[in-house]
Amino acid sequence: MHKVVIYMLVCYITAACPAGWHKYKDNCYKKFPAASWNEARSACARQDATLAQVAIRGLAENTFITNEFGGGNWLGMSQCHTSSTCLLDFSPALWTNWAPGQPDKKPQRQPGLDNKDFAVLIQTDGTWADQPKSEKHPHICKKPEDPCADNFCNPNGSTCVNGTCQCKPGYSGGYCYIGPCDAGPCQNEGTCEVGNGNYSCTCVNHYSGRNCEVPPPCKKKNPCVNGTCKDISAVDYRCKCNPGWIGKNCD
Repeated sequence: MHKVVIYMLVCYITAACPAGWHKYKDNCYKKFPAASWNEARSACARQDATLAQVAIRGLAENTFITNEFGGGNWLGMSQCHTSSTCLLDFSPALWTNWAPGQPDKKPQRQPGLDNKDFAVLIQTDGTWADQPKSEKHPHICKKPEDPCADNFCNPNGSTCVNGTCQCKPGYSGGYCYIGPCDAGPCQNEGTCEVGNGNYSCTCVNHYSGRNCEVPPPCKKKNPCVNGTCKDISAVDYRCKCNPGWIGKNCD
């Protein structure tokens, strides 16, 4: 009997939320300082947690987060390439709580931004608004009180074996939520995509290279000696020569 009592006590302590985290049902939550949405996602992963995805459990969890942490916080949902709402694994959300008029199709008013560049910010009344992922806001991280009782392993980055997350290649962390893109390898506003345990960068503004680290001709070394340079591809450019100058490089 003595051994059984000790065992139960140890399990209880192990399953408790860490100091500073708030318990709700079988999960633990904590508010962290302002960061961009992608930075917040990576910061939660380093805590062996995820950005809180209230679209899974619905209104009750959404209400808890609003009452406990207030508004103005990033959550773990974003807009998909279409106008629908997605979870962190890009699967569609089955429950949403958008404020009237939201999402308000901000990409139409902000050139260069796509639907996928917007994520969910919970407001003081519990409704959601879409905001550019580049904006910095506090964020809510969530992790299970007892990982053995609730399989919290990243479904895309791991498999669960006897209550332990076995990370797939390219993933790490206690629950395998730190993925190839979380270190931010894509430079110069490139977009990171995960596939087969690795990442690829989609470059913009004519940057190139595995990590979009190679600048286009005009930014690398202005070849237009007496004129204005305009990049037209990753390897080609066009010069607008000053009066009196001609040639490919206005020289």
